[in-house]
Amino acid sequence: MFKNIFKYFLLFLLVFVLASCDTLPHTHEFVNGKCTCGEKDPNYDPFEDNYNYVTPKTDELKLSADWEGKDFIQDGIGEVTVSQFVDGDTTHFKTKNGQVFTARYLGINTPESTYKVEPWGFAASKYTKNALRNAYKIVLQCDDINDRVDTTGERYLSWVWIISENGDSRLLNLELVEMALAKAKANDTSLAEIFNEAVYDVTVNRCRIYGYNNDPDYDYSKEGALKFSNAPIAFFSSKLRIKLNEITQIVKTTK
Repeated sequence: MFKNIFKYFLLFLLVFVLASCDTLPHTHEFVNGKCTCGEKDPNYDPFEDNYNYVTPKTDELKLSADWEGKDFIQDGIGEVTVSQFVDGDTTHFKTKNGQVFTARYLGINTPESTYKVEPWGFAASKYTKNALRNAYKIVLQCDDINDRVDTTGERYLSWVWIISENGDSRLLNLELVEMALAKAKANDTSLAEIFNEAVYDVTVNRCRIYGYNNDPDYDYSKEGALKFSNAPIAFFSSKLRIKLNEITQIVKTTK
């Protein structure tokens, strides 16, 4: 009888110890908002952008064509300066000869931030602006000199190369894709393969424009739509200023 009581006592003690192990205090190690003990991280945001953004394809690709002393409009490649920023994939540039024109970044499409505002539109525009402002030199290159104007007939389709002071080159179009701020649309270009490789990781991880992360600069509420209601006015005012500048240049050259 005492043996049975002792057995039950040991069994009870074992159950008590095992149950206590689960409630012992410990430092939570949260993975995707949950600890192995079952505790949930109160600060976990499933839409927070924790992806480690790297640009291996942009680091790898380099500008090999000769561009010094050439004019983009005439030769399909050449150094330019910024005339006016527009958005993430469109910029007004000026050639060394003073000709102002609009460049549409080839092979990509960034979210809108002008006539309408989309999530990550401002982020893409800001990224492009900072890259161009910090560039030692900017070189534009067309993919096909015989087919280098978009469907509007007014914008030059361009590879936008950022040249550093040490001569290194980075393709801004490709970098925007690897930063998940632009969708790759390069299938009909000579760089289709590298663009498709570059977009793989950010697509699989659903980064930024690929749907998983919320844009901290975008108001997703219904009221947020009203906040951006003046965007079309700013956009068309910008277009008007560019047209006036172009007219002024024409008048000056005809005098």
